[in-house]
Parts: sequence; structure tokens; C-alpha cells
Amino acid sequence: MGTDETVNVPRPSDLLRVWQEPAGESVHVVVHVAGEVDLTTAPQVDDLLCGIEPRQAEPRCVILVLTGVTFLSSAGLSLLIKNDRRMRDAGGHLYVVTGNRLVNRTITRTGLAETLVLFDTLGDAVTAAP
Repeated sequence: MGTDETVNVPRPSDLLRVWQEPAGESVHVVVHVAGEVDLTTAPQVDDLLCGIEPRQAEPRCVILVLTGVTFLSSAGLSLLIKNDRRMRDAGGHLYVVTGNRLVNRTITRTGLAETLVLFDTLGDAVTAAP
């Protein structure tokens, strides 16, 4: 007789946490990402970012904090490119806080450091935000 082995496959929501800080009166929005950004979890980040519209009256800046990211796949890199382009086309900015070696190395080795606006800390990004 065979054994009944159950394989527990983690849900994307178990692998990633994404949350947005309240914007208040500021013209920038801070989005935090922690966990693995891969093909199954990248849509969670993308959905939140696509829901943030740049303000028409003034430049809007989305600060994406990736300091808690433990894995960044090509799907994650693609969402960075897509949302950077979307924000620029609307007159806004996407600032990316790498803050950890893995994220910084992945972005640098792929050449995206030449395209994206990167910061080491959230404080630096907030200071630079228009």
C-alpha cells in the first residue's frame, strides 16, 4: 500500500508582505516589501503600485522600500522597470530603497542601477523626494 504524503505548498501571501504607509499631506507614498518577490508574488506588489496614481498638480513620488526582500527574481525586476516607466510617463518618480546586499547586487548586476533611482535608506529617499 502507498503512503499518503501531503506536500504543503506555501501560498504567495505567505511568502511576501506588502504594505503602504499613510500618505498624509505629503506628495510621496511609501510602499514596503518584505519576503520573496518572484513570479507568484510579484503581482501583489504590482497591484499595489498600479493602484497609486501620480497627482496631476505636482510630481508624485512612490518610494519602494525593498530592505526586507530576501529574493528578487526577474519578475520582480520587470515590475520595477514597468512601474518606473509608468511613474515617469505620468510625471512622477519611483525611488527604490535597496538597503540590503541581495537586492542591491541583483539590481546592479542586471544594469538596472543605471535606470532606476536607488537609495540606501528610506531617510535618504524621503529627503530627495520632490
